[in-house]
Amino acid sequence: MRRSLLRPVRPLRSLAVAGLLMLGLAGSALAAHPIYRAEREGPALRGYDTVAYFTEGRAVLGSEEHEVVWRDTLWRFASAAHKALFEKDPEKYAPQFGGYCAYAASRNRLYEGHPEIFAIEDGKLYFNNNAKVMERWLAEPEPYIEAAKEAFPAMISGELETPAAPQSRP
Repeated sequence: MRRSLLRPVRPLRSLAVAGLLMLGLAGSALAAHPIYRAEREGPALRGYDTVAYFTEGRAVLGSEEHEVVWRDTLWRFASAAHKALFEKDPEKYAPQFGGYCAYAASRNRLYEGHPEIFAIEDGKLYFNNNAKVMERWLAEPEPYIEAAKEAFPAMISGELETPAAPQSRP
């Protein structure tokens, strides 16, 4: 007996896809979340403590015991003290370009920023996707930062189409 390779049509899913195609939204630029999250509802920076980059100079995983929601995103901290610092001045500790790769943002692309590949320049936190990119970026960060400042708002608003990029994993 042969089994059919065809699957039953799911009317609602088919209608949704057809609707997107008719509206011209499938494959076009869609707004990205302004804060990078590895999972749709996951914490910012894969759960790393954004304050620790400044206070300890290294990547430190946060805890579910010390969480806060800011800009519709869950942030975790290694201690109550770090959480308090962030709550007092989140803009000071939040990563630039939402934690996306700063180099890629300067090239009109949204790639994942790796939480263990970071730099603090002029009191601002930046992430890059891999060590090779970080090395290039650190050689002369200013032009990359300026280019990313221009491109990033349009990329997250969906005004600028950004090519799909592979996402690295630690």
